[in-house]
Order: sequence, then structure tokens, then C-alpha cells
Amino acid sequence: MQRRILIVDDNPEDRMLAERALRARGHSVRSTCYAPEARDMVHRDSIDLLVLDLELPGMNGFELIRQVRGRWLRAPFSSKPRILVATSRLEAEAQNFALRLGADALLTKPLDPRQFVETVDRLLQDLQRFTAPA
Repeated sequence: MQRRILIVDDNPEDRMLAERALRARGHSVRSTCYAPEARDMVHRDSIDLLVLDLELPGMNGFELIRQVRGRWLRAPFSSKPRILVATSRLEAEAQNFALRLGADALLTKPLDPRQFVETVDRLLQDLQRFTAPA
């Protein structure tokens, strides 16, 4: 099933690698390097998965997670976009904070392509399980 994925990363090479891997899996992929633009896209469009870095221009990834999760605070699980943080920040405190804010998974850069695709597949399968008709 084709899913709508938004990649938010200010590193063009990282964005391109993630886009290529996800398009090869048949997903509809959009990308931006600006967190405020990403927030507007998530609020306006129906995004299934948000892949984001923590260090972004205009707003950091922590604030983006907070704003995305805040919008769907009372929404059913199935309507909330999954959030995958892909970051080069190695401090456990920063990673744990992202997870506490509402990230569903976290990977460190440089991304291992196989691990990246497996993590995306798992997050999207979780979403599918909760949206499939009973």
C-alpha cells in the first residue's frame, strides 16, 4: 500500500538517499529542509510518516514533534502520523527527549539503508494494523 511520507532534513544528501529508498518501496514522498514548512504540510496534508532530523533551520525537530503531536492529542491512534527521527545527535538525553515528546522510533546517522527501510516498514505496518477494517 502506498503511503504518504514527508522527509524533513537540511542535509540534501540525506534527504535524497531517504527519498530514493522510500520511492523504491512505492511510497509517495515529499521533502523539505524547513521545519515550519513541514509543520504546515503535516497539518494540511494527510501524512502517514514523518521522517525528521533534530537539527533544522527555523525550528528544531523537538519543537516540530511537539507541534505535530499537539495537533493530534485527542485524535485516534490511526489518524496520527508516525514519527521517525533520523539524527546525528548521539547524546542519550536528546534521543530520549525526542521519544518522550512522541517520536515513534529513532535512528542515528549515517543511516544504514536496510535498517532505515525495516524501521519505516515496521512503523507503517503498525499504522496499517490500526486502520484495517475489523
